[in-house]
Amino acid sequence: MHFLGAALFGLDFVMDLNTRTIGTDGAFIRYNTRYLREQYLESENGLERAYMHMLLHCLFLHMFHKKAYPDGDLWDVCCDIAVEAAIDDMDVPLLNRVTSDFREEWYDRLQGAVSYITAEKLYRYFTDNPTDGITMHRIAAEFAVDDHGFWEKLKDEQNKEAPELPEDIRMTPMANLPLKETWERAAERVAVEMDISGSERGDERGRLSRILKTYYEPHPDYTAFLLQFAVYREELSIDMEMFDPGYYHYGIKLYGNLPLIEPVEYRESRRIDELVIAIDTSASTNRHHVQKFLNQTMELLQTQGSFFSRFHIRLIECDDAVQHEIIIENMRDLKKYNDNFTVKGGYGTDFRPVFAHIGDLRKRGELTHLRGLIYFTDGHGIYPKEATAYQTAFVFLKDEEYDDREVPGWALKLYV
Repeated sequence: MHFLGAALFGLDFVMDLNTRTIGTDGAFIRYNTRYLREQYLESENGLERAYMHMLLHCLFLHMFHKKAYPDGDLWDVCCDIAVEAAIDDMDVPLLNRVTSDFREEWYDRLQGAVSYITAEKLYRYFTDNPTDGITMHRIAAEFAVDDHGFWEKLKDEQNKEAPELPEDIRMTPMANLPLKETWERAAERVAVEMDISGSERGDERGRLSRILKTYYEPHPDYTAFLLQFAVYREELSIDMEMFDPGYYHYGIKLYGNLPLIEPVEYRESRRIDELVIAIDTSASTNRHHVQKFLNQTMELLQTQGSFFSRFHIRLIECDDAVQHEIIIENMRDLKKYNDNFTVKGGYGTDFRPVFAHIGDLRKRGELTHLRGLIYFTDGHGIYPKEATAYQTAFVFLKDEEYDDREVPGWALKLYV
């Protein structure tokens, strides 16, 4: 597993009798000697799996994110399930073990609810679908490996320095740097190494590569992306860069009500004036996700000034056919649409009808300034094969379930 080279030796070891088992604080693996001896004698690969278990906690930044989740115990369980699922999915003989029927049952259930098992998604799942205390206790016992008590000792989220250690303990390079930043860099390096060596060559890389990309793959800024579609146009507005208030006030003072220089009433601005936003309303798309996308878009348009005071947005709802279309020309109309949005559709997903419809509109001269199409979806559907004359981006919610593997190479992918 040479692609893990950036992280495998990132943790030093120190005996710590404050734990009965083993755990990590992000800088050191802290162990009880009795636990090591028992694991070595009684378990075929218990130490190897525990090592990988703690390493994945660090790569996924589980200990650094715990304070963001109100139910710390639930967060601990979700973190353990996430890393155990990744390990059980690896095709590495040294880590293989026979999984229990109970574990397999929960893997099947969770993978049916979330395509990629991460602690964040599991936390939302169990929050929305709470289990009884006995079942949750059994789940916790099934997936628990290490002592998370050391996570509680990490310093404030804004200053993740290594914990204080006795002077006679050798400090590793990992321990000499801010821990969160160091593990972020290590995880990014691992993701790059997996891409270089070919992430599809082994099962041990598939799930891990996908999760690391979810966390660390750089995503374009939504505002910057929208401004790719901007054009220059004059609009009614005082251009303070072209207006000298000194002369203006001197004229008022000298002549009473006659300024020497009138302010420039127009200025040239670079904003968006025409855009198509398509929304996937098929059965696989969650209405809550659509509303979340609309809310984010509304907030962006209201705060960033990306659009002219009057603009032309076509909102198209489509599953396997165009179900609804509305023209938005100002923020008031957009807010009304957002507040009253209801899903129209619910069948299969075919992206091609939207592109065909836009082609017809362009032929009729109704979209003369179109520079871009934003298509919000979960990614499951039939994509067009031919590239468009305008920029096309398929938009996914990065914290939710999506499949972006089939997006054509000529289209952009955006995660919000």
